[in-house]
Amino acid sequence: MSKVNLEALIPREDLNIEEAVSGKIPEKADVGISDLRKTDHFFSALRKPDFQRVTSDWTPKKIYDFIKSFIERDTIPSLILWQNDNRKVFIIDGAHRISAIIAWINNDYGDGSISKSFFKNSFGEQITDNQKKVAQKIRQLITKDIGLYSDYDAEIDPDKALKLVGAGIKVQWITGSAKKAETSFLNINQLAAPINPTELKLIKARKFPEAIATRGIYKGGTGHKYWDSFEDSKQKSIEALSKQIHSGLFVPETKAKLEDTNLAIGGAGDAATTLPLILDFVNFTNKNEPDIFKFTDPKIDTKLKLNKEKTEELPEDVDGELTIKYLGKCKSLVETISGDQPKSLGLHPRVYLYSPGIRYRVAAFYALTAFIRHLESKNKIFDFNIVRGKIEQFLLDHDYFYDQIVRKYRGVPKSYPMLTKYLLFLMEQFQKGKTEKDIISTEMLTSIFNYLTVPTDLNSDSDSGAEFSTSAKNEAVFRKFLTAKCDLCGGYLDTKSYNFDHTIDVKFGGTGKTSNANPVHFYCNSVKDKMTTLGITSQ
Repeated sequence: MSKVNLEALIPREDLNIEEAVSGKIPEKADVGISDLRKTDHFFSALRKPDFQRVTSDWTPKKIYDFIKSFIERDTIPSLILWQNDNRKVFIIDGAHRISAIIAWINNDYGDGSISKSFFKNSFGEQITDNQKKVAQKIRQLITKDIGLYSDYDAEIDPDKALKLVGAGIKVQWITGSAKKAETSFLNINQLAAPINPTELKLIKARKFPEAIATRGIYKGGTGHKYWDSFEDSKQKSIEALSKQIHSGLFVPETKAKLEDTNLAIGGAGDAATTLPLILDFVNFTNKNEPDIFKFTDPKIDTKLKLNKEKTEELPEDVDGELTIKYLGKCKSLVETISGDQPKSLGLHPRVYLYSPGIRYRVAAFYALTAFIRHLESKNKIFDFNIVRGKIEQFLLDHDYFYDQIVRKYRGVPKSYPMLTKYLLFLMEQFQKGKTEKDIISTEMLTSIFNYLTVPTDLNSDSDSGAEFSTSAKNEAVFRKFLTAKCDLCGGYLDTKSYNFDHTIDVKFGGTGKTSNANPVHFYCNSVKDKMTTLGITSQ
Protein backbone atom coordinates (compact mmCIF):
# COMPACT_ATOMS: atom_id res chain seq x y z
CA MET A 1 0.00 0.00 0.00
CA SER A 2 1.25 3.52 -0.82
CA LYS A 3 2.54 5.61 2.07
CA VAL A 4 1.89 9.28 2.92
CA ASN A 5 4.89 11.57 2.53
CA LEU A 6 5.17 13.84 5.60
CA GLU A 7 8.85 14.62 5.05
CA ALA A 8 8.36 18.34 4.45
CA LEU A 9 6.61 19.26 7.68
CA ILE A 10 9.61 19.36 10.05
CA PRO A 11 12.99 20.68 8.84
CA ARG A 12 16.18 18.64 9.20
CA GLU A 13 19.40 19.87 10.73
CA ASP A 14 22.76 18.62 11.96
CA LEU A 15 22.72 17.86 15.68
CA ASN A 16 26.02 19.65 16.10
CA ILE A 17 26.17 23.45 16.22
CA GLU A 18 28.86 25.94 15.39
CA GLU A 19 27.79 28.66 17.79
CA ALA A 20 25.76 28.39 20.99
CA VAL A 21 23.14 30.90 22.09
CA SER A 22 22.10 31.78 25.62
CA GLY A 23 19.02 30.28 27.21
CA LYS A 24 16.89 27.32 26.32
CA ILE A 25 13.31 26.67 25.29
CA PRO A 26 11.31 25.36 28.28
CA GLU A 27 11.26 21.56 28.22
CA LYS A 28 7.56 20.78 28.12
CA ALA A 29 5.99 17.73 29.76
CA ASP A 30 3.67 17.32 26.80
CA VAL A 31 3.19 18.76 23.30
CA GLY A 32 -0.28 19.96 22.37
CA ILE A 33 -2.09 21.58 19.46
CA SER A 34 -1.04 25.11 20.34
CA ASP A 35 2.65 24.10 20.29
CA LEU A 36 2.36 22.81 16.73
CA ARG A 37 0.83 25.83 15.05
CA LYS A 38 3.18 27.57 12.63
CA THR A 39 3.10 30.76 14.70
CA ASP A 40 4.36 29.08 17.90
CA HIS A 41 8.01 29.35 18.99
CA PHE A 42 8.13 25.67 19.89
CA PHE A 43 7.04 24.66 16.39
CA SER A 44 9.66 26.91 14.80
CA ALA A 45 12.36 25.23 16.94
CA LEU A 46 11.40 21.66 15.98
CA ARG A 47 13.94 19.73 13.93
CA LYS A 48 14.66 16.20 12.76
CA PRO A 49 18.27 14.96 12.82
CA ASP A 50 19.66 15.12 9.30
CA PHE A 51 20.39 11.39 9.39
CA GLN A 52 16.91 10.29 10.45
CA ARG A 53 14.94 8.08 8.06
CA VAL A 54 12.48 9.73 5.67
CA THR A 55 9.12 10.51 7.27
CA SER A 56 7.05 8.60 4.74
CA ASP A 57 6.40 5.22 6.30
CA TRP A 58 2.75 5.54 7.43
CA THR A 59 -0.26 4.53 5.37
CA PRO A 60 -3.37 6.76 5.13
CA LYS A 61 -5.20 4.40 7.51
CA LYS A 62 -2.43 4.59 10.12
CA ILE A 63 -2.41 8.40 10.05
CA TYR A 64 -6.21 8.47 10.28
CA ASP A 65 -6.17 6.09 13.28
CA PHE A 66 -3.47 8.12 15.03
CA ILE A 67 -5.19 11.48 14.61
CA LYS A 68 -8.43 9.95 15.87
CA SER A 69 -6.62 8.48 18.91
CA PHE A 70 -5.05 11.88 19.59
CA ILE A 71 -8.42 13.65 19.58
CA GLU A 72 -10.08 10.94 21.69
CA ARG A 73 -7.24 11.03 24.27
CA ASP A 74 -6.20 7.41 23.79
CA THR A 75 -2.84 6.34 25.18
CA ILE A 76 -0.06 7.41 22.80
CA PRO A 77 3.66 6.57 23.17
CA SER A 78 5.73 9.51 24.40
CA LEU A 79 7.87 11.67 22.17
CA ILE A 80 11.59 11.61 22.89
CA LEU A 81 13.22 15.02 22.35
CA TRP A 82 16.66 16.56 22.77
CA GLN A 83 17.60 20.24 22.77
CA ASN A 84 20.97 21.52 21.63
CA ASP A 85 22.71 24.71 22.70
CA ASN A 86 21.25 26.61 19.78
CA ARG A 87 17.64 26.35 21.03
CA LYS A 88 16.74 23.69 18.45
CA VAL A 89 14.51 20.82 19.62
CA PHE A 90 15.31 17.53 17.86
CA ILE A 91 12.86 14.65 17.60
CA ILE A 92 14.81 11.55 18.55
CA ASP A 93 11.73 9.35 18.46
CA GLY A 94 8.20 10.18 17.28
CA ALA A 95 8.71 12.05 14.01
CA HIS A 96 5.77 10.30 12.33
CA ARG A 97 3.48 10.93 15.31
CA ILE A 98 4.16 14.63 15.58
CA SER A 99 4.20 15.04 11.77
CA ALA A 100 0.74 13.47 11.53
CA ILE A 101 -0.68 16.13 13.88
CA ILE A 102 1.13 18.92 12.02
CA ALA A 103 -0.26 17.53 8.74
CA TRP A 104 -3.79 17.65 10.16
CA ILE A 105 -3.37 21.20 11.48
CA ASN A 106 -2.02 22.45 8.13
CA ASN A 107 -4.10 20.18 5.86
CA ASP A 108 -0.81 19.15 4.27
CA TYR A 109 -0.36 15.43 3.65
CA GLY A 110 2.46 15.81 1.15
CA ASP A 111 0.69 18.11 -1.29
CA GLY A 112 0.01 21.30 0.70
CA SER A 113 1.80 24.62 0.80
CA ILE A 114 4.63 23.46 3.09
CA SER A 115 5.28 20.38 0.94
CA LYS A 116 5.13 22.31 -2.31
CA SER A 117 7.76 24.73 -1.05
CA PHE A 118 9.92 21.90 0.32
CA PHE A 119 9.88 19.73 -2.80
CA LYS A 120 10.50 22.62 -5.15
CA ASN A 121 13.88 23.94 -6.14
CA SER A 122 15.04 26.06 -9.04
CA PHE A 123 14.09 23.23 -11.41
CA GLY A 124 10.36 23.19 -10.57
CA GLU A 125 7.89 21.20 -8.51
CA GLN A 126 8.84 17.59 -7.83
CA ILE A 127 5.71 16.22 -6.11
CA THR A 128 4.79 13.02 -7.93
CA ASP A 129 1.31 12.12 -9.11
CA ASN A 130 1.31 9.15 -6.74
CA GLN A 131 2.21 11.38 -3.77
CA LYS A 132 -0.70 13.69 -4.64
CA LYS A 133 -3.05 10.74 -5.02
CA VAL A 134 -2.14 9.31 -1.59
CA ALA A 135 -2.51 12.77 -0.01
CA GLN A 136 -6.02 13.05 -1.40
CA LYS A 137 -6.88 9.62 -0.04
CA ILE A 138 -5.92 10.49 3.56
CA ARG A 139 -7.64 13.88 3.25
CA GLN A 140 -10.87 12.17 2.21
CA LEU A 141 -10.63 9.76 5.15
CA ILE A 142 -10.08 12.64 7.59
CA THR A 143 -12.82 14.84 6.12
CA LYS A 144 -15.42 12.07 6.12
CA ASP A 145 -15.16 11.11 9.79
CA ILE A 146 -12.78 13.24 11.89
CA GLY A 147 -13.13 16.51 10.03
CA LEU A 148 -10.55 19.11 9.04
CA TYR A 149 -8.68 20.93 11.80
CA SER A 150 -10.38 24.14 10.68
CA ASP A 151 -13.73 22.55 11.60
CA TYR A 152 -12.65 22.58 15.26
CA ASP A 153 -12.71 26.38 15.50
CA ALA A 154 -14.66 27.49 18.60
CA GLU A 155 -16.63 30.00 16.58
CA ILE A 156 -17.67 27.32 14.07
CA ASP A 157 -18.31 24.38 16.38
CA PRO A 158 -17.74 24.96 20.14
CA ASP A 159 -18.36 21.28 20.98
CA LYS A 160 -15.69 20.11 18.57
CA ALA A 161 -13.28 22.76 19.83
CA LEU A 162 -13.62 21.44 23.39
CA LYS A 163 -12.30 18.04 22.25
CA LEU A 164 -8.89 19.57 21.58
CA VAL A 165 -8.56 21.31 24.95
CA GLY A 166 -5.79 19.52 26.82
CA ALA A 167 -5.06 17.05 24.00
CA GLY A 168 -1.34 16.35 23.79
CA ILE A 169 1.50 13.85 23.58
CA LYS A 170 3.75 13.18 26.57
CA VAL A 171 7.44 14.03 26.21
CA GLN A 172 10.65 12.48 27.53
CA TRP A 173 13.80 14.59 27.27
CA ILE A 174 17.33 13.35 26.63
CA THR A 175 20.11 15.28 28.34
CA GLY A 176 23.74 15.34 27.28
CA SER A 177 25.79 15.83 24.14
CA ALA A 178 24.93 15.52 20.45
CA LYS A 179 26.80 12.21 20.41
CA LYS A 180 24.56 10.89 23.16
CA ALA A 181 21.47 12.05 21.25
CA GLU A 182 22.66 10.23 18.10
CA THR A 183 23.44 7.05 20.06
CA SER A 184 20.02 7.24 21.70
CA PHE A 185 18.37 7.58 18.29
CA LEU A 186 20.13 4.48 16.95
CA ASN A 187 19.40 2.42 20.07
CA ILE A 188 15.74 3.44 20.29
CA ASN A 189 15.00 2.94 16.61
CA GLN A 190 16.82 -0.38 16.36
CA LEU A 191 14.82 -1.75 19.29
CA ALA A 192 11.37 -0.34 18.49
CA ALA A 193 11.23 -0.32 14.70
CA PRO A 194 14.56 -1.53 13.30
CA ILE A 195 16.20 0.79 10.81
CA ASN A 196 16.50 -0.96 7.49
CA PRO A 197 20.05 -1.71 6.34
CA THR A 198 20.03 0.97 3.64
CA GLU A 199 18.99 3.73 6.04
CA LEU A 200 21.62 2.55 8.50
CA LYS A 201 24.30 2.76 5.80
CA LEU A 202 23.16 6.26 4.87
CA ILE A 203 23.18 7.39 8.50
CA LYS A 204 26.71 6.11 9.10
CA ALA A 205 27.98 7.43 5.73
CA ARG A 206 26.05 10.71 5.67
CA LYS A 207 29.19 12.78 5.07
CA PHE A 208 30.36 10.54 2.24
CA PRO A 209 29.70 11.14 -1.48
CA GLU A 210 27.66 7.96 -2.06
CA ALA A 211 25.20 8.87 0.70
CA ILE A 212 24.83 12.49 -0.42
CA ALA A 213 24.42 11.41 -4.06
CA THR A 214 21.82 8.79 -3.09
CA ARG A 215 19.77 11.29 -1.09
CA GLY A 216 19.97 13.74 -3.97
CA ILE A 217 18.85 11.27 -6.63
CA TYR A 218 16.07 9.88 -4.42
CA LYS A 219 14.24 13.21 -4.32
CA GLY A 220 15.49 14.62 -7.60
CA GLY A 221 17.57 17.35 -5.95
CA THR A 222 14.66 18.63 -3.83
CA GLY A 223 13.79 18.39 -0.14
CA HIS A 224 16.36 18.67 2.63
CA LYS A 225 19.75 19.71 1.29
CA TYR A 226 22.25 17.21 2.63
CA TRP A 227 24.78 19.20 0.62
CA ASP A 228 24.04 22.65 2.08
CA SER A 229 27.53 22.99 3.59
CA PHE A 230 29.05 23.23 0.08
CA GLU A 231 29.39 26.48 -1.83
CA ASP A 232 26.36 27.64 -3.84
CA SER A 233 27.69 26.71 -7.27
CA LYS A 234 28.35 23.13 -6.18
CA GLN A 235 24.95 22.90 -4.50
CA LYS A 236 23.33 23.88 -7.79
CA SER A 237 25.42 21.33 -9.69
CA ILE A 238 24.40 18.57 -7.28
CA GLU A 239 20.73 19.53 -7.57
CA ALA A 240 20.85 19.70 -11.37
CA LEU A 241 22.62 16.34 -11.70
CA SER A 242 20.32 14.71 -9.13
CA LYS A 243 17.25 15.91 -11.01
CA GLN A 244 18.59 14.65 -14.34
CA ILE A 245 19.44 11.21 -12.92
CA HIS A 246 16.12 10.94 -11.08
CA SER A 247 14.26 11.79 -14.27
CA GLY A 248 16.33 9.30 -16.24
CA LEU A 249 15.60 6.50 -13.76
CA PHE A 250 12.04 7.18 -12.59
CA VAL A 251 10.23 9.23 -15.24
CA PRO A 252 7.60 8.49 -16.38
CA GLU A 253 6.02 7.20 -13.17
CA THR A 254 5.44 3.47 -13.42
CA LYS A 255 1.87 2.62 -12.41
CA ALA A 256 0.08 -0.63 -11.61
CA LYS A 257 -2.47 0.21 -14.31
CA LEU A 258 -0.91 1.36 -17.54
CA GLU A 259 -2.08 4.63 -19.02
CA ASP A 260 0.53 4.48 -21.77
CA THR A 261 3.34 2.21 -22.80
CA ASN A 262 6.17 4.18 -21.21
CA LEU A 263 8.10 2.56 -18.38
CA ALA A 264 10.83 3.95 -16.13
CA ILE A 265 14.16 2.14 -16.14
CA GLY A 266 14.41 2.45 -12.33
CA GLY A 267 10.88 1.23 -11.58
CA ALA A 268 8.57 3.16 -9.28
CA GLY A 269 10.28 6.13 -7.64
CA ASP A 270 8.52 5.56 -4.33
CA ALA A 271 8.76 1.77 -3.98
CA ALA A 272 10.26 0.10 -0.91
CA THR A 273 13.19 -1.01 -3.09
CA THR A 274 13.93 2.46 -4.50
CA LEU A 275 16.35 3.81 -1.89
CA PRO A 276 18.53 0.67 -1.72
CA LEU A 277 18.45 0.46 -5.51
CA ILE A 278 19.77 4.01 -5.82
CA LEU A 279 22.48 3.47 -3.19
CA ASP A 280 23.63 0.29 -4.91
CA PHE A 281 23.51 2.02 -8.29
CA VAL A 282 25.64 4.92 -7.01
CA ASN A 283 28.18 2.58 -5.42
CA PHE A 284 28.23 0.15 -8.31
CA THR A 285 28.69 2.91 -10.90
CA ASN A 286 31.54 4.57 -9.03
CA LYS A 287 33.57 1.64 -7.77
CA ASN A 288 35.57 -1.10 -9.35
CA GLU A 289 33.66 -3.52 -11.51
CA PRO A 290 32.77 -6.74 -9.67
CA ASP A 291 34.62 -9.73 -11.02
CA ILE A 292 31.47 -11.40 -12.36
CA PHE A 293 33.34 -13.07 -15.18
CA LYS A 294 35.16 -15.52 -12.89
CA PHE A 295 31.98 -16.06 -10.98
CA THR A 296 30.24 -19.39 -11.61
CA ASP A 297 28.18 -20.46 -8.62
CA PRO A 298 27.22 -18.02 -5.85
CA LYS A 299 26.54 -20.93 -3.49
CA ILE A 300 30.25 -21.66 -3.22
CA ASP A 301 31.72 -18.29 -4.21
CA THR A 302 30.51 -15.74 -1.67
CA LYS A 303 33.09 -13.05 -2.33
CA LEU A 304 30.84 -11.03 -4.64
CA LYS A 305 28.47 -8.75 -2.76
CA LEU A 306 26.96 -5.37 -3.52
CA ASN A 307 28.40 -2.59 -1.36
CA LYS A 308 31.16 -4.82 -0.06
CA GLU A 309 33.49 -1.84 0.37
CA LYS A 310 33.67 -0.54 3.91
CA THR A 311 32.54 3.03 4.51
CA GLU A 312 35.64 3.71 6.63
CA GLU A 313 37.86 3.25 3.60
CA LEU A 314 36.14 6.02 1.64
CA PRO A 315 36.92 9.74 1.92
CA GLU A 316 34.34 12.16 3.28
CA ASP A 317 33.21 14.84 0.86
CA VAL A 318 34.30 18.14 2.36
CA ASP A 319 33.56 20.45 -0.56
CA GLY A 320 31.10 18.70 -2.91
CA GLU A 321 33.64 17.68 -5.55
CA LEU A 322 33.36 13.94 -4.84
CA THR A 323 29.57 14.01 -4.83
CA ILE A 324 29.53 15.82 -8.18
CA LYS A 325 31.99 13.25 -9.54
CA TYR A 326 29.80 10.36 -8.32
CA LEU A 327 26.66 11.94 -9.77
CA GLY A 328 28.43 12.62 -13.06
CA LYS A 329 29.27 8.93 -13.52
CA CYS A 330 25.70 7.93 -12.64
CA LYS A 331 24.31 10.41 -15.15
CA SER A 332 26.64 9.10 -17.84
CA LEU A 333 25.52 5.50 -17.30
CA VAL A 334 21.82 6.43 -17.27
CA GLU A 335 22.31 8.33 -20.53
CA THR A 336 23.95 5.30 -22.13
CA ILE A 337 21.00 3.09 -21.20
CA SER A 338 18.28 5.57 -22.14
CA GLY A 339 18.60 9.23 -23.03
CA ASP A 340 18.91 11.77 -25.79
CA GLN A 341 22.67 11.75 -26.28
CA PRO A 342 24.56 10.34 -29.29
CA LYS A 343 25.68 7.43 -27.07
CA SER A 344 22.16 6.61 -25.82
CA LEU A 345 21.19 3.04 -26.66
CA GLY A 346 17.51 3.58 -25.86
CA LEU A 347 17.15 0.10 -24.33
CA HIS A 348 13.47 -0.71 -23.96
CA PRO A 349 12.55 -1.24 -20.27
CA ARG A 350 9.97 -3.93 -21.04
CA VAL A 351 12.60 -6.02 -22.84
CA TYR A 352 15.30 -5.80 -20.17
CA LEU A 353 13.69 -4.79 -16.87
CA TYR A 354 10.03 -5.82 -16.59
CA SER A 355 8.13 -9.10 -16.42
CA PRO A 356 5.33 -9.90 -18.88
CA GLY A 357 2.85 -8.58 -16.28
CA ILE A 358 4.89 -5.34 -16.09
CA ARG A 359 6.41 -6.02 -12.68
CA TYR A 360 9.77 -4.38 -12.11
CA ARG A 361 12.79 -6.66 -11.76
CA VAL A 362 15.46 -5.27 -9.46
CA ALA A 363 17.96 -8.02 -10.26
CA ALA A 364 17.54 -7.27 -13.97
CA PHE A 365 18.42 -3.62 -13.32
CA TYR A 366 21.66 -4.57 -11.58
CA ALA A 367 22.45 -7.06 -14.33
CA LEU A 368 21.85 -4.53 -17.09
CA THR A 369 23.96 -1.95 -15.25
CA ALA A 370 26.83 -4.43 -14.90
CA PHE A 371 26.45 -5.50 -18.53
CA ILE A 372 26.61 -1.96 -19.93
CA ARG A 373 29.51 -0.99 -17.67
CA HIS A 374 31.41 -4.04 -18.87
CA LEU A 375 30.72 -3.25 -22.51
CA GLU A 376 31.89 0.35 -22.02
CA SER A 377 35.05 -0.72 -20.20
CA LYS A 378 35.92 -3.17 -22.99
CA ASN A 379 34.83 -0.82 -25.80
CA LYS A 380 32.23 -3.39 -26.90
CA ILE A 381 29.10 -1.21 -27.22
CA PHE A 382 29.28 -1.28 -31.01
CA ASP A 383 29.72 -5.06 -31.02
CA PHE A 384 26.63 -5.42 -28.84
CA ASN A 385 24.65 -3.10 -31.08
CA ILE A 386 25.29 -5.32 -34.08
CA VAL A 387 23.42 -8.23 -32.45
CA ARG A 388 21.13 -6.41 -30.02
CA GLY A 389 18.05 -6.99 -32.16
CA LYS A 390 18.52 -10.76 -31.92
CA ILE A 391 19.29 -10.58 -28.20
CA GLU A 392 16.16 -8.56 -27.49
CA GLN A 393 13.90 -10.88 -29.44
CA PHE A 394 15.38 -13.85 -27.59
CA LEU A 395 14.82 -12.15 -24.21
CA LEU A 396 11.17 -11.50 -25.04
CA ASP A 397 10.47 -14.91 -26.53
CA HIS A 398 12.14 -16.74 -23.63
CA ASP A 399 11.34 -14.46 -20.73
CA TYR A 400 10.86 -17.50 -18.47
CA PHE A 401 14.62 -18.06 -18.42
CA TYR A 402 14.92 -14.97 -16.20
CA ASP A 403 12.70 -16.52 -13.54
CA GLN A 404 14.59 -19.80 -13.72
CA ILE A 405 17.92 -18.06 -13.09
CA VAL A 406 16.56 -16.03 -10.17
CA ARG A 407 14.94 -19.10 -8.60
CA LYS A 408 18.17 -21.08 -8.84
CA TYR A 409 20.33 -18.45 -7.20
CA ARG A 410 17.74 -17.02 -4.80
CA GLY A 411 18.01 -13.32 -4.24
CA VAL A 412 19.29 -10.24 -6.01
CA PRO A 413 22.99 -10.26 -4.94
CA LYS A 414 23.39 -13.90 -5.99
CA SER A 415 21.31 -13.92 -9.15
CA TYR A 416 22.23 -10.64 -10.83
CA PRO A 417 25.83 -11.69 -11.71
CA MET A 418 24.45 -14.74 -13.48
CA LEU A 419 21.87 -12.60 -15.29
CA THR A 420 24.75 -10.41 -16.46
CA LYS A 421 26.63 -13.47 -17.68
CA TYR A 422 23.43 -14.62 -19.39
CA LEU A 423 23.35 -11.39 -21.43
CA LEU A 424 27.04 -11.83 -22.29
CA PHE A 425 26.40 -15.46 -23.24
CA LEU A 426 23.63 -14.47 -25.66
CA MET A 427 25.79 -11.74 -27.17
CA GLU A 428 28.65 -14.19 -27.72
CA GLN A 429 26.42 -16.81 -29.33
CA PHE A 430 24.80 -14.39 -31.77
CA GLN A 431 28.22 -12.95 -32.61
CA LYS A 432 29.26 -16.48 -33.58
CA GLY A 433 26.32 -16.65 -35.95
CA LYS A 434 24.30 -19.06 -33.82
CA THR A 435 20.53 -19.13 -34.22
CA GLU A 436 17.88 -19.17 -31.51
CA LYS A 437 17.45 -22.91 -32.10
CA ASP A 438 21.23 -23.51 -31.87
CA ILE A 439 21.41 -21.71 -28.53
CA ILE A 440 18.53 -23.59 -26.91
CA SER A 441 19.14 -27.05 -28.32
CA THR A 442 22.94 -27.15 -28.27
CA GLU A 443 24.96 -24.23 -26.87
CA MET A 444 23.00 -23.78 -23.66
CA LEU A 445 23.28 -27.46 -22.80
CA THR A 446 27.08 -27.29 -22.65
CA SER A 447 27.26 -23.97 -20.77
CA ILE A 448 26.76 -22.85 -17.18
CA PHE A 449 23.10 -22.37 -18.13
CA ASN A 450 22.45 -26.05 -18.81
CA TYR A 451 19.69 -26.04 -16.16
CA LEU A 452 17.48 -23.71 -18.22
CA THR A 453 14.54 -25.45 -19.87
CA VAL A 454 11.73 -24.42 -22.20
CA PRO A 455 8.40 -24.97 -20.37
CA THR A 456 6.10 -27.55 -21.90
CA ASP A 457 2.98 -25.49 -21.12
CA LEU A 458 3.87 -22.26 -22.90
CA ASN A 459 0.32 -21.76 -24.14
CA SER A 460 -1.28 -22.11 -20.72
CA ASP A 461 -2.41 -18.99 -18.84
CA SER A 462 -2.53 -18.73 -15.06
CA ASP A 463 -5.40 -16.23 -15.36
CA SER A 464 -8.06 -18.80 -16.17
CA GLY A 465 -11.11 -16.75 -15.10
CA ALA A 466 -13.39 -14.81 -17.41
CA GLU A 467 -12.07 -11.41 -16.31
CA PHE A 468 -8.76 -10.04 -17.54
CA SER A 469 -6.26 -9.43 -14.73
CA THR A 470 -4.25 -6.21 -14.63
CA SER A 471 -1.17 -8.27 -15.47
CA ALA A 472 -2.83 -9.80 -18.53
CA LYS A 473 -4.05 -6.43 -19.79
CA ASN A 474 -0.66 -4.81 -19.26
CA GLU A 475 1.11 -7.49 -21.26
CA ALA A 476 -1.54 -7.40 -23.98
CA VAL A 477 -0.96 -3.66 -24.37
CA PHE A 478 2.76 -4.17 -24.76
CA ARG A 479 2.45 -7.07 -27.14
CA LYS A 480 0.17 -4.89 -29.27
CA PHE A 481 2.30 -1.77 -29.28
CA LEU A 482 5.79 -3.20 -28.77
CA THR A 483 6.32 -3.56 -32.50
CA ALA A 484 8.39 -0.53 -33.52
CA LYS A 485 11.98 -1.46 -34.26
CA CYS A 486 15.05 0.49 -35.25
CA ASP A 487 15.83 -0.07 -38.93
CA LEU A 488 19.54 0.23 -38.24
CA CYS A 489 20.03 -2.40 -35.49
CA GLY A 490 16.72 -4.27 -35.38
CA GLY A 491 16.26 -3.57 -31.68
CA TYR A 492 13.04 -2.33 -30.13
CA LEU A 493 12.37 1.42 -29.99
CA ASP A 494 11.46 3.04 -26.68
CA THR A 495 9.28 6.13 -27.14
CA LYS A 496 11.35 7.97 -24.51
CA SER A 497 14.65 7.61 -26.33
CA TYR A 498 14.84 7.87 -30.11
CA ASN A 499 16.22 10.14 -32.79
CA PHE A 500 15.37 10.75 -36.45
CA ASP A 501 17.47 9.44 -39.28
CA HIS A 502 17.31 10.60 -42.89
CA THR A 503 16.31 7.44 -44.78
CA ILE A 504 18.04 8.97 -47.80
CA ASP A 505 21.12 10.63 -46.36
CA VAL A 506 21.49 14.39 -46.72
CA LYS A 507 24.77 13.89 -48.59
CA PHE A 508 22.81 11.94 -51.21
CA GLY A 509 20.11 14.57 -51.56
CA GLY A 510 17.88 13.49 -48.69
CA THR A 511 15.44 16.13 -47.44
CA GLY A 512 13.61 16.88 -44.21
CA LYS A 513 10.26 15.71 -45.52
CA THR A 514 8.10 13.42 -43.38
CA SER A 515 8.53 10.63 -45.89
CA ASN A 516 12.30 10.72 -45.32
CA ALA A 517 12.14 10.75 -41.48
CA ASN A 518 12.90 7.42 -39.81
CA PRO A 519 12.88 6.97 -35.97
CA VAL A 520 16.02 5.15 -34.82
CA HIS A 521 18.11 4.85 -31.67
CA PHE A 522 20.38 7.80 -30.91
CA TYR A 523 23.42 5.54 -30.80
CA CYS A 524 22.52 3.82 -34.06
CA ASN A 525 22.17 7.18 -35.76
CA SER A 526 25.59 8.22 -34.49
CA VAL A 527 27.29 5.11 -35.92
CA LYS A 528 25.11 4.71 -39.01
CA ASP A 529 27.97 5.25 -41.45
CA LYS A 530 30.10 2.60 -39.75
CA MET A 531 27.22 0.11 -39.68
CA THR A 532 26.36 0.80 -43.31
CA THR A 533 29.99 0.40 -44.38
CA LEU A 534 30.11 -2.98 -42.66
CA GLY A 535 26.76 -3.93 -44.21
CA ILE A 536 25.14 -4.75 -40.86
CA THR A 537 22.03 -2.56 -40.74
CA SER A 538 18.70 -4.33 -40.67
CA GLN A 539 17.31 -2.26 -43.57
